[in-house]
Amino acid sequence: KIVTTVTKLNRGIHRSGLSSRFISLMFGELESNGNFAYVNAGHPPALLLDGQGIRELSVGGLVLGPDPDSRYKLGYAHVDRGATLALFSDGVHERGTTWGEPFGMKRVHKWLKETRKLPAEAAVQDLMRRLTEHCPKKPYEDDVTVMVVRRQA
Repeated sequence: KIVTTVTKLNRGIHRSGLSSRFISLMFGELESNGNFAYVNAGHPPALLLDGQGIRELSVGGLVLGPDPDSRYKLGYAHVDRGATLALFSDGVHERGTTWGEPFGMKRVHKWLKETRKLPAEAAVQDLMRRLTEHCPKKPYEDDVTVMVVRRQA
């Protein structure tokens, strides 16, 4: 169902005439038992932090739009009790690219580990603070969207 939806969305975006542009997408469904099925269409990988460490969830396919025949794969993960799932746009890890050094995935991983005990909202606020401090007094080069989901223990 998820793959079918993403495939149809890709074809619709291609037909819309926006094929010279592209759209990345992370689309998933988290069930109450912790099962997470997702498709990553050229988006930064979602991060799953649990007792085993951090895993990047990147199964999927190409960005939406340019190729109407793109095929997508369904990825699976299990979000254990006490685990954290973080999704974010590329504006997060690319912050600072214009001025020299991007924030990068290494810092995103560090942030996720260091804020694992904070409430989700506080973790997002902490990331925004870190992004601002990375390039003080500089405008954001791209949109920044962040979502943190913590499964209760």
